[in-house]
Amino acid sequence: MSTYNLNLWFQATKPKTLLAGIAPVILGTGLFFNYTNTILPIVAIVTILCTVFLQIGTNLVNDYFDFLTGIDNKFRLGPQRMSISGAIAPAHIKTGFLISFILSFLLGIYLMNIGGLPIIIIGLTSIVFAYIYTGGPFPLSHYPLGELLAFIFFGPIAVWGTFYLQTKVISPIPILIGAGQGLTAAVIMSVNNLRDSINDKKHRKNTLFVLLGEKRGRKVSLIFIIGTMLIPIFHYLIFSKNVIILLNAFVPLLFYKTWLEILNAPITSELNLTLGKAGLFSFVYSVIYSLTLIIVS
Repeated sequence: MSTYNLNLWFQATKPKTLLAGIAPVILGTGLFFNYTNTILPIVAIVTILCTVFLQIGTNLVNDYFDFLTGIDNKFRLGPQRMSISGAIAPAHIKTGFLISFILSFLLGIYLMNIGGLPIIIIGLTSIVFAYIYTGGPFPLSHYPLGELLAFIFFGPIAVWGTFYLQTKVISPIPILIGAGQGLTAAVIMSVNNLRDSINDKKHRKNTLFVLLGEKRGRKVSLIFIIGTMLIPIFHYLIFSKNVIILLNAFVPLLFYKTWLEILNAPITSELNLTLGKAGLFSFVYSVIYSLTLIIVS
């Protein structure tokens, strides 16, 4: 057991998933610049750090509780989990997620002081759901809620919260474009659930793929992808009228090979590579969308 091995702890954080947490903050900040032609770097950086620690805590909670419940086993196709492999003691993984949540909360105090009640509600709710998704007596990950929760918390809530923090303006625009970002997060979750669907079914973990079956689940994933293309079109028609915004509708086409893998690839450990590509798509989507918002500001 190598409790103090930094490389193992880095792996335990699942770094590829952290892009999904950073992405909505980038998009919300881009929208803020579009609205004000300014940027608040300290607020943006603290928001990113707060989100990253929250995501790390969530990943460590998953590592810990999936080990306790026996869902993680030798048949798991996903990347190595530290608890089941014995690389890091489960008790230390527990300490790790508690520290991550505490750091996220401490950073969040600064943001809550700036944003007031709406940010307090978002911050505390995010921490609670980060824990109960896999932890507690009724883990939400055992129900077909993963894609929905990823959509909500990595989409409209995160983008709206980032925008509100820096403007104090209540607007429907961050909710709309946040929906596009949330759909990219839903794609990530759907690939994760596709990869784990066989093992999940054996353990009666009723994810969306277990509930719908593999073929229907893959088609739902495609619907999420199509949705990311439609959101910029709605944004253009309802709010912008600047054709540059329509460029975002073509971003998913850059990853068309990844979508073919989601539709056709066999359920093997190779889907870990597809998962990484889906995470990259979420990040690229937010960056390009932010750049178009900056250009048209």
